[in-house]
Amino acid sequence: MRNSKNNRGIIAVLLTVIVLSAAAIPAGALPALSIALSPDPPVQGQPLTVTVLLDGTPVHGGDVYFVLNDGTPVHGQTDASGKVNYKPLLTGTLKITAMYMGMSASTESTVSPSPTPTPTPTPTPPAPARGVLGGGARVTPTPTPTPAPMLVVTPAPTPTVTPTATPTVPPIVTPTPPPVLAVPPMIPLYVILIAIVVALVIIAGAYWVWRR
Repeated sequence: MRNSKNNRGIIAVLLTVIVLSAAAIPAGALPALSIALSPDPPVQGQPLTVTVLLDGTPVHGGDVYFVLNDGTPVHGQTDASGKVNYKPLLTGTLKITAMYMGMSASTESTVSPSPTPTPTPTPTPPAPARGVLGGGARVTPTPTPTPAPMLVVTPAPTPTVTPTATPTVPPIVTPTPPPVLAVPPMIPLYVILIAIVVALVIIAGAYWVWRR
């Protein structure tokens, strides 16, 4: 029982020492992530370079999340120099969160609109010098050349085309063929012979009947 109580006392003392040691460490001595923006503030349509540092040292492979106007997060990772690029296409509020080895850092910035380019003014040509130079020499302005008159080209008249008379072709008379005389059909010879035989038989029969 005494050993058990002693062990509990030792553990309580060690926990107390650990808590007091952690409280004695200043907050600045703990490693912390930081985020740097270039340009700051971001500009619409221009690349934004985000640098993630751990106690001033670039972080390689850190996860960076970009949220523009509370939209869908865009994820990126830092390179060996601790940088990652992002181009905001809209104006508004941009939230950036960096995470590395359980540590995180966040920042918020406003994306400003892209600047409107200023038009370059057209230089005005100097007026011709008028006056007298030293020594009595006169300055004569350069005469403005008179443009040559423009020649007006008159189009040639369009020739009138007289239509050619189409010769009248006389109608072609088709001769009417003479009427075809209808020829009665000829009785075949064997029909005539049969009729003669039949007539002879009838005559012979009649003569035989008369003789009786």
